[in-house]
Amino acid sequence: MIEETFNVYEVIGAFACGTILTLFRSTFRPSLMACVTIGIGFIGQIPMIAPHSFSFDAMQVAVGSAAFAEGGLMVALASLVHEEYGTENFGLLYGTFLTFGAVGLYALDEIFFPNIFAWYSEENADGKNTFNKYGEWNAFLFKCIAGAYFVCFLLGLVSHWSIKKIENADSQKLVMVKF
Repeated sequence: MIEETFNVYEVIGAFACGTILTLFRSTFRPSLMACVTIGIGFIGQIPMIAPHSFSFDAMQVAVGSAAFAEGGLMVALASLVHEEYGTENFGLLYGTFLTFGAVGLYALDEIFFPNIFAWYSEENADGKNTFNKYGEWNAFLFKCIAGAYFVCFLLGLVSHWSIKKIENADSQKLVMVKF
């Protein structure tokens, strides 16, 4: 069920972000859409810090919001790179973004998650370490994930403000040149 949730919401996120960027381009810049999708991902991780406090399936909400954010962010970043750097540099810059994302996922998979498992797992009767229930591990993990989303959101806002400032300055230059 979780995998299907991820697949569906990833497509919905990409479609929604692409639609908004297409229809409302004068209002929503790609940098702003990146901030919006990251914000959605951040909000969706919060219920997993204390999943028993909610009447809904917190894991499904966390997965759905992360998938929506990931799908929308890919579209927003592709649009941002294309608009800011042109088609000549698209492959190099977008490929660099994806490469650093892959390095981050590898680090999470090989360093972060195994350590969480080693720190918080409990040994069962067979002598194997397992997670039987939600507890301290999910609170720690999802606080870290929400914190990472928050940092990305702040960096996205700084990027959006600087792009907006540059675009406003460029539009003023054109006004000054036209007599």
